[in-house]
Amino acid sequence: ISLFWRKVCFSYLKLDHISAIVKDRKMEKLKCCKQCPENFLGPMEDMWTPYKHLNAVVQRNLCSPTEQSVIELEVHFKKYKQSFASLLIYPQKNEKHRQLLKNGLIDGVSISKYTRNITISKELVDEALIISDMFNVDEIMALELLCTAQRELFKHPGLSRGLVAVLLYYDGKRALVQTLRDLFRATNGISWVTEVPKEVSNLVTSFTQNLVNQYNILERIVSLLEELDISNEIVILTKNRALGSKKHQNQVQQLYSDIRMSLASSLFYWSAQRGLPKEIVSKLIKNISNYAQVQSSGIVDDTTLKVLFALLYACDTSVLMKYEAPTNIWQNVPILSQEDFLQTVYDTLSSSPQDGLTGTIKLAFGLALTGFRHASVQVPNSTSKIIAYDEQLIDASINSKVFEFLHYYVLENKALYRHEFFIVVFIC
Repeated sequence: ISLFWRKVCFSYLKLDHISAIVKDRKMEKLKCCKQCPENFLGPMEDMWTPYKHLNAVVQRNLCSPTEQSVIELEVHFKKYKQSFASLLIYPQKNEKHRQLLKNGLIDGVSISKYTRNITISKELVDEALIISDMFNVDEIMALELLCTAQRELFKHPGLSRGLVAVLLYYDGKRALVQTLRDLFRATNGISWVTEVPKEVSNLVTSFTQNLVNQYNILERIVSLLEELDISNEIVILTKNRALGSKKHQNQVQQLYSDIRMSLASSLFYWSAQRGLPKEIVSKLIKNISNYAQVQSSGIVDDTTLKVLFALLYACDTSVLMKYEAPTNIWQNVPILSQEDFLQTVYDTLSSSPQDGLTGTIKLAFGLALTGFRHASVQVPNSTSKIIAYDEQLIDASINSKVFEFLHYYVLENKALYRHEFFIVVFIC
């Protein structure tokens, strides 16, 4: 009995000790909050935190799926569907929120997940307004980004809160686009089979197909590839003194490059698995030469390479040789099933300038038409009159010195040999 009461007394003493520690920590946090409230504003719905969380959740459930993966992904797909649908578009400047932010110097301002107002410093308000003007984003979101940057300062020694906020802004964009890339790669299709459980892959495929069909996300990706220009971005950042040391500038440029690369990769993965609709193919053909970038050696850069191969897969009909009878999956491949696909692409190529990139696409499209001619099965586009123009397109591409272009400007890119499905489409 005495042993029993000793344990009871020890338990109570232990609980009292823990309560005292918790109480001390709360008092310490409250004291710090009064001194610098923006340090202790808690988790934010800013332009960085939620997308990093989403990216981690998706990667974990695709790489190491569990019995709860379907449920967890469903919850996050529902929550972030609008973020994908309006890819990289944030709420814009708001005069009401701007005034609210200015009033926060006296009355305080309400921050996400807080029921009370927090009085903020003039310096913080000024920085939030600069970020809002620079990136054309909502003032409260800019404030929340700065509060998150304050908490992340210890990871970026030597940088101010504002400079860290700039890094988080681009890193948040990168996280969202990389998540889309991973989802497109895990989508069911004709080029590869994913290793994730069938229930997970079906859920991912349903979600991504809905983004394509209902929200036209492929069009948004193509538009972003045209709009995103690092030179213009550097001008804006320099004007607002938002660039720090050489290291900080390199970090910003790398994040920006990663965003463009992830967009191009998303397009590539979707095209390899499910092709591209005629509208997207036509737009890419018209504009690829305008935003294509080259390395210092003159070789096409990795992003341009991904876009080029997305177009090559969009024009690939080798799947016709793999089956003796039509399959349901062909319904999701535009070059095989979309009405007027061949006519639209042919007309676009006929009016496009003669250069190496266009010549490569002409060669691929000409070979695709030959694939229709020799296919052992009939698909909706097998009867198109455009098939007769296969040799004409191939001859035109050869006359534009397409093989010289491929040899000196494409095959010299080492990234080509690091991706299995780059090689596959060349062999096909």
